[in-house]
Amino acid sequence: MHRRLPLKKYQQLYTQLVLPITTYASLAWWPDNPPAYLQSKLKPVQRIPLLTVTGAVRTVRSEVLDALPGNLPICERLAALGHLFTLFQPRKDVKYGNLDFKAAEVQPQYNEWSTHPANRKPCRFHRLTHNQAIQMSREPGIHMYSDGSCTERAAGAALATGSLVVAKRFKLTPPCSAYAAEIVAFTEVLRYLLVLQPELPVFIYTDRLSLLLALGSIRSRSTEIDNIRNLIERLSSRLSISFYHVKGHSGLLGNELADHLAVDREQSDIPCRSRWWSWRFLGAAFRLWSPGSIFLSSQWFWDPFVCVNPTSVRSYLHGIGCTGLRL
Repeated sequence: MHRRLPLKKYQQLYTQLVLPITTYASLAWWPDNPPAYLQSKLKPVQRIPLLTVTGAVRTVRSEVLDALPGNLPICERLAALGHLFTLFQPRKDVKYGNLDFKAAEVQPQYNEWSTHPANRKPCRFHRLTHNQAIQMSREPGIHMYSDGSCTERAAGAALATGSLVVAKRFKLTPPCSAYAAEIVAFTEVLRYLLVLQPELPVFIYTDRLSLLLALGSIRSRSTEIDNIRNLIERLSSRLSISFYHVKGHSGLLGNELADHLAVDREQSDIPCRSRWWSWRFLGAAFRLWSPGSIFLSSQWFWDPFVCVNPTSVRSYLHGIGCTGLRL
Protein backbone atom coordinates (compact mmCIF):
# COMPACT_ATOMS: atom_id res chain seq x y z
CA MET A 1 0.00 0.00 0.00
CA HIS A 2 1.38 3.37 -1.00
CA ARG A 3 1.97 5.76 1.90
CA ARG A 4 2.74 9.45 1.63
CA LEU A 5 6.02 10.65 3.07
CA PRO A 6 6.69 13.91 4.90
CA LEU A 7 7.80 16.84 2.77
CA LYS A 8 11.32 16.70 4.22
CA LYS A 9 11.71 13.09 3.07
CA TYR A 10 10.74 14.03 -0.48
CA GLN A 11 13.35 16.79 -0.44
CA GLN A 12 15.99 14.32 0.74
CA LEU A 13 15.03 11.88 -2.02
CA TYR A 14 15.41 14.65 -4.55
CA THR A 15 18.79 15.96 -3.33
CA GLN A 16 20.30 12.52 -2.61
CA LEU A 17 18.84 10.45 -5.46
CA VAL A 18 17.23 12.40 -8.30
CA LEU A 19 19.74 15.24 -8.45
CA PRO A 20 22.91 13.04 -8.50
CA ILE A 21 21.39 10.90 -11.26
CA THR A 22 20.44 13.96 -13.30
CA THR A 23 23.91 15.52 -13.03
CA TYR A 24 25.87 12.27 -13.42
CA ALA A 25 28.96 12.70 -15.65
CA SER A 26 27.83 16.23 -16.48
CA LEU A 27 31.37 17.27 -17.40
CA ALA A 28 31.14 15.06 -20.48
CA TRP A 29 27.85 16.41 -21.84
CA TRP A 30 27.38 19.88 -20.31
CA PRO A 31 29.63 22.56 -21.90
CA ASP A 32 30.50 25.96 -20.44
CA ASN A 33 28.04 27.65 -22.77
CA PRO A 34 25.24 25.10 -23.23
CA PRO A 35 23.01 25.49 -26.30
CA ALA A 36 19.31 26.18 -25.94
CA TYR A 37 18.21 22.75 -27.17
CA LEU A 38 20.25 21.02 -24.43
CA GLN A 39 18.68 23.19 -21.73
CA SER A 40 15.20 22.55 -23.11
CA LYS A 41 15.77 18.78 -22.87
CA LEU A 42 17.23 18.88 -19.36
CA LYS A 43 14.72 21.07 -17.52
CA PRO A 44 11.58 18.93 -18.12
CA VAL A 45 13.40 15.92 -16.62
CA GLN A 46 13.07 17.47 -13.16
CA ARG A 47 9.49 18.60 -13.53
CA ILE A 48 7.74 15.49 -12.14
CA PRO A 49 9.94 14.99 -9.02
CA LEU A 50 9.93 18.72 -8.27
CA LEU A 51 6.15 18.88 -8.50
CA THR A 52 6.04 16.21 -5.81
CA VAL A 53 8.69 17.87 -3.64
CA THR A 54 7.24 21.38 -3.72
CA GLY A 55 3.56 20.47 -3.69
CA ALA A 56 2.98 22.91 -6.55
CA VAL A 57 -0.24 22.66 -8.53
CA ARG A 58 0.55 24.91 -11.48
CA THR A 59 3.62 26.51 -13.05
CA VAL A 60 4.30 28.81 -15.96
CA ARG A 61 7.89 27.58 -16.38
CA SER A 62 9.47 24.30 -15.33
CA GLU A 63 12.56 25.97 -13.87
CA VAL A 64 10.52 27.90 -11.28
CA LEU A 65 10.19 24.70 -9.24
CA ASP A 66 13.86 24.82 -8.18
CA ALA A 67 13.31 27.87 -5.98
CA LEU A 68 10.92 26.40 -3.41
CA PRO A 69 12.87 23.34 -2.12
CA GLY A 70 16.00 25.49 -1.71
CA ASN A 71 17.93 24.21 -4.73
CA LEU A 72 19.89 25.94 -7.41
CA PRO A 73 18.42 25.90 -10.91
CA ILE A 74 19.80 22.90 -12.71
CA CYS A 75 21.85 24.99 -15.17
CA GLU A 76 23.57 26.92 -12.36
CA ARG A 77 24.26 23.71 -10.44
CA LEU A 78 25.89 22.07 -13.45
CA ALA A 79 28.09 25.14 -13.93
CA ALA A 80 29.10 24.99 -10.25
CA LEU A 81 29.95 21.29 -10.55
CA GLY A 82 32.24 22.08 -13.47
CA HIS A 83 34.13 24.66 -11.40
CA LEU A 84 34.39 22.22 -8.49
CA PHE A 85 35.94 19.60 -10.76
CA THR A 86 38.53 22.15 -11.90
CA LEU A 87 39.33 22.93 -8.27
CA PHE A 88 39.56 19.33 -7.03
CA GLN A 89 40.99 17.25 -9.88
CA PRO A 90 43.30 19.41 -12.05
CA ARG A 91 43.83 21.44 -8.83
CA LYS A 92 43.63 24.84 -10.48
CA ASP A 93 42.59 28.10 -8.84
CA VAL A 94 38.98 29.03 -9.53
CA LYS A 95 37.23 32.40 -9.38
CA TYR A 96 33.49 32.11 -8.84
CA GLY A 97 31.50 35.27 -8.31
CA ASN A 98 33.42 37.50 -5.91
CA LEU A 99 35.31 34.62 -4.25
CA ASP A 100 38.70 33.18 -5.13
CA PHE A 101 39.24 29.49 -4.39
CA LYS A 102 42.88 28.42 -4.06
CA ALA A 103 43.81 24.85 -4.92
CA ALA A 104 46.59 24.91 -2.30
CA GLU A 105 43.97 25.32 0.45
CA VAL A 106 42.04 22.22 -0.67
CA GLN A 107 43.09 18.83 0.54
CA PRO A 108 44.08 16.41 -2.27
CA GLN A 109 41.66 13.65 -3.14
CA TYR A 110 42.13 10.35 -1.35
CA ASN A 111 44.32 7.84 -3.19
CA GLU A 112 43.26 4.28 -2.43
CA TRP A 113 46.55 2.86 -3.72
CA SER A 114 48.92 5.16 -1.84
CA THR A 115 49.37 2.38 0.75
CA HIS A 116 48.79 -1.31 0.20
CA PRO A 117 45.99 -2.65 2.47
CA ALA A 118 48.37 -5.24 3.92
CA ASN A 119 50.73 -2.46 5.03
CA ARG A 120 48.09 -0.38 6.81
CA LYS A 121 48.75 -0.62 10.52
CA PRO A 122 45.99 0.49 12.89
CA CYS A 123 46.97 2.90 15.64
CA ARG A 124 46.40 1.46 19.12
CA PHE A 125 45.10 3.73 21.85
CA HIS A 126 43.74 3.53 25.39
CA ARG A 127 40.78 5.28 26.98
CA LEU A 128 41.51 6.72 30.41
CA THR A 129 39.25 7.77 33.22
CA HIS A 130 39.88 10.94 35.21
CA ASN A 131 41.95 9.20 37.88
CA GLN A 132 43.83 7.08 35.35
CA ALA A 133 44.73 10.17 33.32
CA ILE A 134 46.11 11.94 36.39
CA GLN A 135 48.13 8.87 37.34
CA MET A 136 49.45 8.45 33.78
CA SER A 137 50.56 12.10 33.63
CA ARG A 138 53.00 11.39 36.48
CA GLU A 139 54.88 8.74 34.51
CA PRO A 140 58.42 9.70 33.42
CA GLY A 141 58.51 10.86 29.81
CA ILE A 142 57.16 13.59 27.53
CA HIS A 143 53.41 14.21 27.78
CA MET A 144 51.80 16.03 24.83
CA TYR A 145 48.24 17.37 24.72
CA SER A 146 46.30 18.43 21.62
CA ASP A 147 42.92 20.09 21.25
CA GLY A 148 40.82 21.69 18.51
CA SER A 149 38.10 24.30 18.78
CA CYS A 150 35.59 25.60 16.26
CA THR A 151 32.99 28.38 16.32
CA GLU A 152 30.78 29.94 13.65
CA ARG A 153 33.52 32.46 12.77
CA ALA A 154 36.84 30.75 13.46
CA ALA A 155 38.55 27.45 14.26
CA GLY A 156 41.80 26.84 16.09
CA ALA A 157 44.09 24.09 17.29
CA ALA A 158 46.71 23.92 20.02
CA LEU A 159 49.31 21.65 21.58
CA ALA A 160 51.03 21.76 24.95
CA THR A 161 53.46 19.67 27.01
CA GLY A 162 52.86 18.61 30.57
CA SER A 163 56.00 20.39 31.74
CA LEU A 164 54.93 23.58 29.87
CA VAL A 165 58.16 23.56 27.86
CA VAL A 166 56.23 24.39 24.71
CA ALA A 167 52.74 25.70 24.01
CA LYS A 168 51.66 26.44 20.44
CA ARG A 169 48.41 27.50 18.82
CA PHE A 170 47.28 27.42 15.21
CA LYS A 171 44.57 29.02 13.11
CA LEU A 172 42.52 27.35 10.41
CA THR A 173 41.74 29.60 7.47
CA PRO A 174 39.00 29.20 6.50
CA PRO A 175 37.33 27.73 9.61
CA CYS A 176 36.15 24.18 8.89
CA SER A 177 35.01 22.07 11.84
CA ALA A 178 36.09 20.91 15.28
CA TYR A 179 37.19 17.58 13.79
CA ALA A 180 39.41 19.34 11.25
CA ALA A 181 40.84 21.52 14.03
CA GLU A 182 41.65 18.42 16.07
CA ILE A 183 43.42 16.87 13.07
CA VAL A 184 45.57 19.99 12.74
CA ALA A 185 46.48 19.89 16.44
CA PHE A 186 47.30 16.18 16.34
CA THR A 187 49.40 16.58 13.20
CA GLU A 188 51.33 19.51 14.68
CA VAL A 189 52.14 17.42 17.76
CA LEU A 190 53.70 14.73 15.57
CA ARG A 191 55.59 17.33 13.54
CA TYR A 192 56.98 18.84 16.72
CA LEU A 193 58.19 15.44 17.88
CA LEU A 194 59.92 14.82 14.55
CA VAL A 195 61.90 18.02 15.03
CA LEU A 196 62.54 17.45 18.74
CA GLN A 197 63.61 13.78 18.39
CA PRO A 198 63.34 12.96 22.11
CA GLU A 199 64.89 9.94 23.75
CA LEU A 200 62.25 9.59 26.48
CA PRO A 201 58.91 7.81 25.97
CA VAL A 202 56.15 10.00 24.53
CA PHE A 203 52.52 10.05 25.68
CA ILE A 204 49.97 11.89 23.49
CA TYR A 205 46.53 12.82 24.84
CA THR A 206 43.47 14.02 22.95
CA ASP A 207 39.78 14.39 23.78
CA ARG A 208 38.57 13.63 20.23
CA LEU A 209 37.56 9.96 20.27
CA SER A 210 36.43 10.00 16.62
CA LEU A 211 39.98 10.86 15.53
CA LEU A 212 41.50 7.96 17.46
CA LEU A 213 38.85 5.57 16.12
CA ALA A 214 39.69 6.65 12.57
CA LEU A 215 43.38 6.02 13.24
CA GLY A 216 42.53 2.64 14.72
CA SER A 217 40.59 1.49 11.65
CA ILE A 218 42.36 0.27 8.52
CA ARG A 219 39.21 1.03 6.49
CA SER A 220 39.44 4.77 7.02
CA ARG A 221 39.41 6.55 3.63
CA SER A 222 40.92 9.93 4.44
CA THR A 223 44.03 11.70 3.22
CA GLU A 224 44.74 13.42 6.53
CA ILE A 225 44.42 10.12 8.44
CA ASP A 226 46.94 8.51 6.07
CA ASN A 227 49.30 11.45 6.61
CA ILE A 228 49.03 11.04 10.38
CA ARG A 229 49.69 7.30 10.07
CA ASN A 230 52.84 8.02 8.05
CA LEU A 231 54.07 10.43 10.72
CA ILE A 232 53.36 7.86 13.44
CA GLU A 233 55.26 5.19 11.52
CA ARG A 234 58.28 7.49 11.20
CA LEU A 235 58.18 8.27 14.91
CA SER A 236 57.65 4.67 16.01
CA SER A 237 60.94 3.64 14.42
CA ARG A 238 62.80 6.16 16.60
CA LEU A 239 61.01 6.27 19.96
CA SER A 240 58.30 4.77 22.14
CA ILE A 241 54.99 6.53 21.55
CA SER A 242 51.55 5.90 23.09
CA PHE A 243 48.12 7.46 22.51
CA TYR A 244 45.38 8.08 25.05
CA HIS A 245 41.86 9.44 25.03
CA VAL A 246 40.84 11.72 27.89
CA LYS A 247 37.59 13.57 28.35
CA GLY A 248 37.61 17.29 27.64
CA HIS A 249 38.33 19.55 30.61
CA SER A 250 39.35 16.53 32.67
CA GLY A 251 41.48 18.58 35.06
CA LEU A 252 44.86 17.76 33.51
CA LEU A 253 47.01 20.88 33.33
CA GLY A 254 48.25 20.20 29.81
CA ASN A 255 44.78 19.35 28.50
CA GLU A 256 43.24 22.47 30.07
CA LEU A 257 46.02 24.60 28.58
CA ALA A 258 45.44 23.13 25.12
CA ASP A 259 41.71 23.82 25.46
CA HIS A 260 42.46 27.45 26.31
CA LEU A 261 45.04 27.97 23.57
CA ALA A 262 42.80 26.52 20.86
CA VAL A 263 40.65 29.67 21.04
CA ASP A 264 43.54 32.10 20.40
CA ARG A 265 45.74 30.86 17.58
CA GLU A 266 48.18 31.44 14.73
CA GLN A 267 48.17 30.29 11.10
CA SER A 268 48.40 26.62 10.08
CA ASP A 269 49.34 25.40 6.61
CA ILE A 270 47.25 22.19 6.64
CA PRO A 271 44.54 22.38 3.92
CA CYS A 272 40.82 21.84 4.59
CA ARG A 273 38.81 18.88 3.38
CA SER A 274 37.18 18.99 -0.04
CA ARG A 275 33.74 18.27 1.47
CA TRP A 276 33.82 21.58 3.34
CA TRP A 277 34.93 23.41 0.20
CA SER A 278 32.01 21.88 -1.74
CA TRP A 279 29.57 23.25 0.82
CA ARG A 280 31.19 26.69 0.69
CA PHE A 281 31.25 26.69 -3.11
CA LEU A 282 27.54 25.86 -3.36
CA GLY A 283 26.82 28.59 -0.83
CA ALA A 284 28.64 31.05 -3.09
CA ALA A 285 26.58 29.80 -6.02
CA PHE A 286 23.36 30.48 -4.09
CA ARG A 287 24.47 34.01 -3.23
CA LEU A 288 25.58 34.65 -6.81
CA TRP A 289 22.23 33.49 -8.18
CA SER A 290 20.20 35.50 -5.66
CA PRO A 291 22.05 38.34 -3.85
CA GLY A 292 19.09 39.06 -1.57
CA SER A 293 18.66 35.56 -0.16
CA ILE A 294 20.39 33.88 2.76
CA PHE A 295 21.13 30.16 2.55
CA LEU A 296 20.96 28.49 5.96
CA SER A 297 20.42 24.81 6.76
CA SER A 298 19.00 24.00 3.31
CA GLN A 299 16.29 26.67 3.60
CA TRP A 300 15.70 29.94 1.77
CA PHE A 301 15.05 33.22 3.60
CA TRP A 302 14.09 35.98 1.18
CA ASP A 303 14.62 39.67 2.08
CA PRO A 304 13.61 42.01 -0.77
CA PHE A 305 15.05 45.03 1.04
CA VAL A 306 18.57 43.56 0.96
CA CYS A 307 18.54 42.65 -2.72
CA VAL A 308 19.31 45.51 -5.08
CA ASN A 309 17.71 43.75 -8.03
CA PRO A 310 15.21 41.19 -6.69
CA THR A 311 13.92 40.18 -10.11
CA SER A 312 16.32 37.22 -10.19
CA VAL A 313 14.17 35.27 -7.71
CA ARG A 314 10.83 36.96 -8.33
CA SER A 315 10.98 35.91 -11.96
CA TYR A 316 11.17 32.32 -10.75
CA LEU A 317 8.54 32.60 -8.01
CA HIS A 318 5.99 34.50 -10.09
CA GLY A 319 4.45 31.49 -11.78
CA ILE A 320 4.06 29.18 -8.77
CA GLY A 321 0.84 28.22 -7.07
CA CYS A 322 1.77 26.21 -3.99
CA THR A 323 -0.43 24.16 -1.69
CA GLY A 324 1.99 24.16 1.26
CA LEU A 325 2.46 20.71 2.76
CA ARG A 326 -0.02 19.03 0.44
CA LEU A 327 1.69 16.31 -1.62
